[in-house]
Amino acid sequence: MEIHAYVIMPDHLHLLSNVVSSGHLASTLSSFRSYTAKHLVEMLDARGFEWALRSMRKPSGDFDFWEPSYHPVDASRGAFAQKREYIHLNPVRRGFVEKPEHWQYGSARSFALQLDDPVRVCRDYWG
Repeated sequence: MEIHAYVIMPDHLHLLSNVVSSGHLASTLSSFRSYTAKHLVEMLDARGFEWALRSMRKPSGDFDFWEPSYHPVDASRGAFAQKREYIHLNPVRRGFVEKPEHWQYGSARSFALQLDDPVRVCRDYWG
């Protein structure tokens, strides 16, 4: 999967990528959600954030780290630039930063500074 834009917000994330098929997207997101949930729950536990873990713990003892659904949108029909801008402006709209590139958890910063840290971003369509 190539990642063209992303932003990680305190309560959600956005990702603009290309995938081979919707089935591939579903399996990739399932793997991502499983991997990140496991490691983030371990991190919360190690740091003593029991209050956060309590709110996510199911009666079975497992955790609901991610909401059960995601909302894929097809950006292949001329909406690519619009979706990228929407993603990059998320932290600005929330009042966290004045400019998208000031948000350290997103690709606007990577693009402005020509960095691939922490996530490698495909710039083929950035224009």
